[in-house]
Amino acid sequence: MDKYTGLSIGPIFATLTKAKKTREIWLSSYIFSFIMKEIIKKLKEKISVNDFITPYVKDNEDFFKNDSVGKFHDRLIYKGEIKYLEEAIDSVLEELAEVISKDLKENKDKVFKCLKDYLNFYIVEIESNEPIKEVYEFLNSQEMFRKISNSKKDYLFEWIKLRKEENSFYDNIKRFKSLPEIAMLEKVEESDDEQKDFQKALKKLDERGELKPYHKYVAIINADGDNLSDSLKKMSVKEISKKLFDFSNEAVKIIREYEGDVIYAGGDDLLFFAPVKTKDKDIFKLLKEISDIYEIPNSTISFGVSITFYKFPLYEALNISRNLLYEAKENGKNAIAFRVIKHSGQTFRSIIKKDEKFEKFINFINFEEDEAFLHSLYSKIAYYKMVLEMIKNNKEMLNNFFEHYFNENYKKYEPFLKKVVDMIYEYQDIDFVYAAIRYMKFLKGER
Repeated sequence: MDKYTGLSIGPIFATLTKAKKTREIWLSSYIFSFIMKEIIKKLKEKISVNDFITPYVKDNEDFFKNDSVGKFHDRLIYKGEIKYLEEAIDSVLEELAEVISKDLKENKDKVFKCLKDYLNFYIVEIESNEPIKEVYEFLNSQEMFRKISNSKKDYLFEWIKLRKEENSFYDNIKRFKSLPEIAMLEKVEESDDEQKDFQKALKKLDERGELKPYHKYVAIINADGDNLSDSLKKMSVKEISKKLFDFSNEAVKIIREYEGDVIYAGGDDLLFFAPVKTKDKDIFKLLKEISDIYEIPNSTISFGVSITFYKFPLYEALNISRNLLYEAKENGKNAIAFRVIKHSGQTFRSIIKKDEKFEKFINFINFEEDEAFLHSLYSKIAYYKMVLEMIKNNKEMLNNFFEHYFNENYKKYEPFLKKVVDMIYEYQDIDFVYAAIRYMKFLKGER
């Protein structure tokens, strides 16, 4: 039997949650992708490109060129011996310690010790006819036991927090937009002048009342592929890795066209920040576009979407988005779990299945209707929820209900009320329709 070696690195999420600024979030994620990339580059000197099982590895220099998006997954499997991996890890950490110690003006040996102490490298070497299954099972069990760092100073995060001009990792990397810049891109173009022009333009727009509520909110999106193990029935791991590599590249293009900022795009895993709405589409249209290019047999992709006020704690919004992704997967997968937390503290949420009715949902939330009526409508739905629950499977009774409770204005709003009835009847979920209408009001709202 052949010998296989597997690696998982971390702690990614624990590092991300320390960040308070978008650039800190980016580097907290990117550094793990960078470490994996450098490990693979060194392994490539010892083993053939064809021996890499996952992630997908290409044999040219352009493949490894620096980009502002982390594209290398936190797991690696190759056919070969463990000694090559252990040598590569130590070499990469030595080089990284050199960079960090120069930027921080600290002792390199202390920085290296801190990196070895803080970073988790879970490694397994096995002989097997089913290497993927056995390696992943071992790595999954090992990741449950994160080691505790004993270092007195966290040199890694001290380095991550450095200003852009002090951190050599930011050379040739674009300036990262702040959360308010991302939220308000529909109204204000980004500025390279340390946000001064942006802040002036923002103040003028706010004084003139030209900003809608959603212009002060930002979406944080986590995405992950579903049932990838089932894809092995249709194609090899290497074929899947190549398809996922191509998917992440295309997804990055789509997100950037929408003016989103991609933090991580490694195969089926995505993490990005985006405005709630741009001039021609909202976040759900964007997620549909991303879903449409995910073409892995027997697999789908799910999303967790946290929409919060731009001053909301970043680490908390990130955690909410991650938990929403878990909810989407626990509720049948191929879904979007979203939650809007208003500045006032009010919140609404739902889970949307990306099935044949998803296009209908998108058309529904983009229907042009006035804000006052939407407010009245979702208030009535909340008040009469028990009644609607009892009649939700009877279309005639639903039509009679809305005609009765909006009798004075029924004719004026009949086209949209018919759509509301259709949504309730088809989805059989009052809470879902309520959340959809509240989201419409959120996009439309002036108050």
